Amino acid sequence: MLFCTVAGPAQMNGAVVLARSVKEHHPEARFVLCLVDCFKPMSSALPFDEVVSVGNNGHPIDSTESLAAVKAFLLSRLLSNNDPIAAHEEERVIYMDPDMRLFAPVHELTIWTERKAVLAAPFRLEPEPAERDNREIERLRSGYLHGGFAALRKCEESRRFLSWWSSHIEQSLYGPDRETFAGDKWLSVGMVPFRLALLRHPAYQAAAWNVDEEGRRVSAAPWGGYNVGGEALRSFCFSNPGGLLDEQRADPVIARLVAEYEQELAHAAQLLG
Repeated sequence: MLFCTVAGPAQMNGAVVLARSVKEHHPEARFVLCLVDCFKPMSSALPFDEVVSVGNNGHPIDSTESLAAVKAFLLSRLLSNNDPIAAHEEERVIYMDPDMRLFAPVHELTIWTERKAVLAAPFRLEPEPAERDNREIERLRSGYLHGGFAALRKCEESRRFLSWWSSHIEQSLYGPDRETFAGDKWLSVGMVPFRLALLRHPAYQAAAWNVDEEGRRVSAAPWGGYNVGGEALRSFCFSNPGGLLDEQRADPVIARLVAEYEQELAHAAQLLG
């Protein structure tokens, strides 16, 4: 498998932590970092197999939204038949945002993407509690699929989807309306026409916006790691929109999980100098 992420200066610590977690659980995997706004030679001590620069088709990368748009262009190039950065033999490409971390191997992604060429992750697997139905209204505005994760099989079907997704993001983000959350919106719209598979496994993509779900409670595992529903936690997103992750730290398990991650970020900052 090939893992990849996109990072600017503010996301570099997280990108290091993500890559190190991938190497911990998949030492055979390649990790590609797409570096924007700070392209420079990287230390050999960092856990990246390749560092590339992918632009936004000439548009400025001057916001969180524009940074997010780069992922579609990166994936399009990594799964291309004729792009120099696609000169790899990996049949599976996994994109994860730089504020995520792996906690266990994810071999089943290979099986799931054999059935469907593109696998996407919903924000939630259960309805919001009645007192927070305003968040479901927000999902209507911004999309129900989280563009921070995607698993793809290298084939014509995934290339066709990526061509559509990247062009629609570009039109929305840089058109006259300058829409926000363009990546998530168009990912959600593309679910039916491109027959995207949904990642419904609760141990994947745990995050501040879904750890309150009954089937997604994070617990401490006897062996020192973390479980979700009796299975090893696979991945966690440490994004903190509106301080939501801070609120979840009232749970002592989440508090420990976040504190350990913060220690890893600090160590990554030391590596980066």
